[in-house]
Amino acid sequence: MRRIGIFPSYQERNLCFHIPKDVRRTILKYLEEAGLEERAYILIHPASRWLFKCWPGDKVAELMQRLSAQGYPLVMSSSPDSKELSMTEEILMRCPDISLLNLSGKLSLKELGALIHSCACLVCVDSLPVHIASALKTPVAAIFGPSSEDAWGPWKNPGGCVVAENISCRPCNLDGCGGSKVCDCLEQLPVDRVLSVIKRIMN
Repeated sequence: MRRIGIFPSYQERNLCFHIPKDVRRTILKYLEEAGLEERAYILIHPASRWLFKCWPGDKVAELMQRLSAQGYPLVMSSSPDSKELSMTEEILMRCPDISLLNLSGKLSLKELGALIHSCACLVCVDSLPVHIASALKTPVAAIFGPSSEDAWGPWKNPGGCVVAENISCRPCNLDGCGGSKVCDCLEQLPVDRVLSVIKRIMN
């Protein structure tokens, strides 16, 4: 906009994400068939294109088990990418007894936006859904590891919460400790801390 002489103030700047009516109907049908209501479920989107940004699968599974045991309805999503689908499958194998609606790999980008718009809380890592949630003003518990929440965290989202381990080396903006693709800051982030943020959002 600056190129054409328009200089919006900070207050005027915002993220936008349009959801067509037919896309919204598709998501509402998924929810209805699963017996879920709008604004009543927690959406878990655990994966990222960059897997080193992801919270370990065993911790995601434990979080889901504890949320389910406390009566929170759950929905899971991911992109159709094979690595992301492998991650969600591994997580679900660790918690076979919980009930949830699994839409991993089944949604278009617009449908994912509609699903995020309809949830009570999104739980995800540093990935696109954080920004979709900010555009839609959906509460989000955003798990951050090596990347900076100041640069990439929820923006202008009153319900946006960052969950991160407080260690001196983060954010390092590296692809894992020493380029290992494994991040100690994510490995050490306890389930209790993420759970407490989600419960605060839900209450």
